[in-house]
Amino acid sequence: MKMQTLIQPEIKLKIVNFDNSTYKIKEKLNNAKFSLKFKFYQKLFLILLTSCTFLIFPELPKNSEVLCEKYHSIEACNVW
Repeated sequence: MKMQTLIQPEIKLKIVNFDNSTYKIKEKLNNAKFSLKFKFYQKLFLILLTSCTFLIFPELPKNSEVLCEKYHSIEACNVW
């Protein structure tokens, strides 16, 4: 009994058509995801900037004292 070897391999190729509409949908989806991430980081930056502004420029106690004395007695406002 002889063994035979295959000299040329059998290749089965499937030709796949590239659907342009699928590509456009995927591209729009990726752009939408990027846009959502960008808007999220934009809002986060704004919140952090606002918080830092209050930490850098806090309200002066003298302003609070004036408001307190306007509506309450001097003894009640004697915490400053």
